[in-house]
Amino acid sequence: MKFVNLFLGLSVVMASASSGVVAKASQDQDPPQVAVGERLFLETRFAQADAVHPGQADPALRFTLTMDRPLRGPFAGKTMNCRACHLVDEYKSDPGAGVRSYADFTHNSPIPERGDGRHFTSRNTMSMVNITPADRHDVVFHFDGQFNSMADLVRGTLVGRNYGWLPTETAQAIRHIARVIRDDDGKGELAREYGGSYRKVFKGTAKDIPLEFRLSKAYRLDVSRASDTQIMDAVARLIAAYVNNLHYAKDAHGNYIGSPYDQFLKLNKLPRQPRRDESASAYAQRLVDAVTGLKSPRFLRGMHHQFKTQQQAFAFTAQELAGMKLFFTRGSDKVRGGNCVSCHTPPDFSDFGFHNTGVSQLDYDRQHGHGAFAKL
Repeated sequence: MKFVNLFLGLSVVMASASSGVVAKASQDQDPPQVAVGERLFLETRFAQADAVHPGQADPALRFTLTMDRPLRGPFAGKTMNCRACHLVDEYKSDPGAGVRSYADFTHNSPIPERGDGRHFTSRNTMSMVNITPADRHDVVFHFDGQFNSMADLVRGTLVGRNYGWLPTETAQAIRHIARVIRDDDGKGELAREYGGSYRKVFKGTAKDIPLEFRLSKAYRLDVSRASDTQIMDAVARLIAAYVNNLHYAKDAHGNYIGSPYDQFLKLNKLPRQPRRDESASAYAQRLVDAVTGLKSPRFLRGMHHQFKTQQQAFAFTAQELAGMKLFFTRGSDKVRGGNCVSCHTPPDFSDFGFHNTGVSQLDYDRQHGHGAFAKL
């Protein structure tokens, strides 16, 4: 799944986003593990609310909160799934919302009611696109090291408070998720869209499974014989495969290509990625030096490109260039700069490092159980 790059004040724009809640999200055919992972990402039966009251709606999904006003939730009438917070094009027609890059619109994401006084998570839902670059092997997640692999993050989310499970209910959560996989009858909307029952798709040997959903041996599992934990691990691996495949579009040389910023660099023959063994910080300095040295920069004014999902001009003019210079300049007592580049280093515009996300020990332990913060 490929998405275009984002830059500075421009909204993130996706070259190929899913249309509708259960539509496949790529114009190119994804590997089967990615397609099945997407199905699990959309699955609404893993939540605690479904375990207790199958088929009943979770009130937390009635609305999607924004900084402005609530919007009707895309999964209203169902229970929690990953996509309820990691939104894409559910609100593309709403002028006050628009397309997201697997993120929500508020400062703290809502969670199911469990009588513990918690109605929101400790964080908002940040973008999931490009958070696991293929050339990086030292990525930690949530910026505070809570998880050191995507599979761990998925597992922790599915059996955690976001899905309505209390810290003492992990074993119960795993049993329920395994039961959903084993007992799926293949008649639901997702099953019809994604190759049949989970039992059949996970086993991967039936001849009537479409090739796009036929898992390789590395991802197959006979759920009738597997333990609950083995099924849980398989679910986490498949969703991780899906998330790890969410990347911004690049050309054959590894250069980002989808945004006006990307096209501006190309048009002006500016360096578009670090040299071999060059740090991202050093590349950023080399890039800003090259930009500063442009005597007659060539600008984009939306004549040859257009956004596919955003209602704005595909342009990079003198105004964007001024913003870029401010963004890339490290501030000091003598130089006025935004200092943004210190953390948002190109070409990925992230340093993938540890940061203070504002989550306190007390708040974290209330959500995940006493002593959970110290275990980090």
